Amino acid sequence: VSIIKNKNHPVIAINNNPVFFNGVLDQGYYSDGIYTPASPNAYEFDIVQMKNMGFNMLRKHIKIEPQIFYYLCDKLGIYVFQDFVNNGGYNFLIDTALPTAFLKKGVTPFPSRKRRGIFEKSCEQTMKFLYNHPSVCYYTIFNEGWGQFDTERMTQIVQGVVGQTLVCCASGWNDADIGDIKDSHSYPDPSCPLDRNRAAVCGEYGGITLKVQGHVWPGGDFQYTTVETGGDFTVLFNRLADKIKDYYYYGLNAAVY
Repeated sequence: VSIIKNKNHPVIAINNNPVFFNGVLDQGYYSDGIYTPASPNAYEFDIVQMKNMGFNMLRKHIKIEPQIFYYLCDKLGIYVFQDFVNNGGYNFLIDTALPTAFLKKGVTPFPSRKRRGIFEKSCEQTMKFLYNHPSVCYYTIFNEGWGQFDTERMTQIVQGVVGQTLVCCASGWNDADIGDIKDSHSYPDPSCPLDRNRAAVCGEYGGITLKVQGHVWPGGDFQYTTVETGGDFTVLFNRLADKIKDYYYYGLNAAVY
């Protein structure tokens, strides 16, 4: 896996051939076990369903799965964009409100030395755990500013360990102009964060909510945009996909629904 120039745009390549990564945000929740499925067959079911829908990548979102998940990704043939687990607790003001208000530079949670050390150790353990899985071609260090610190130094540390595996310093915002990837999040419509030296990735878009009777998780409501019928979902999803296709010609490398 590498970054090469194609039509003057930096693009992600596998064996020196440009590849567009069309993926989903895989948060790894299961109705019968929350973080753990009742059987490893559930991992295989998810991977196969995503491939059948035309996706070739899963962004494993701020969660590390058991080895069996990554083995199945290797075996069944789907790329994994792997997040490190977020650093420390979530702060709505610092991690969401201020960045959403476009104050994306200089918003820092100043985690303690102990917390920074725990995060660095976690990253080291994650890379060691996943070292032999060829499906894992990409690491994201920080997600949407959550617990972000010393971005340049952390990126250099990760790059020094993973070698050719691609590294995204920050997915969503608080970009430090380092690493292999420039990443943006936008809902519901995708975006195309072009950069002269780094590959452009839309790390999150979409978030269409269709409530199906009997399949609604109990509790509070959460959505980016809502549709009433399956037909409406298809129309909106296809409209977003058309935008992704347009952005591909501008230089977009990956999109994560």
